[in-house]
Amino acid sequence: MRYQRNFIIAMISLVVLCAIGVVGYRIIEGDNPHQKWTLFDAIFMTVITLTTVGYTDDNMSKVGRAFTVFLLIGGLGIFVYSIGVATAFIIEGQFREVFRRRKMEKSINKLSNHYIVCGIGDTGVHALEEMLQMNIDFVAIEQNQE
Repeated sequence: MRYQRNFIIAMISLVVLCAIGVVGYRIIEGDNPHQKWTLFDAIFMTVITLTTVGYTDDNMSKVGRAFTVFLLIGGLGIFVYSIGVATAFIIEGQFREVFRRRKMEKSINKLSNHYIVCGIGDTGVHALEEMLQMNIDFVAIEQNQE
């Protein structure tokens, strides 16, 4: 769950940064005496900046160039954060856990004529041991994952 939340934070941050970029360029360069920027120009420059393509606009004002620097720094920060989230997801075993859970769900979906044991206390453990010895299909449900 923590990784989903962090991923969502990274995606929302990217969307917010794009919105800030578009609005910022539109406000800053919208009144540029050399060239009035349209909404499309603002979107284009935001995408070019955040993808670090390297295109520059010679008619951009100094304020616009300073804004580009801050947009690049913000984009780099979000990129580094996103890489950290993805790396933690893989390294800390969450990637493996997702596949394990999927495999378990597929196995459970294939079951029929099985027993469901809820709560694996002392009695539940003994019941499960007996079911294992007798080759009886069952699904165990427990709040404590240990």
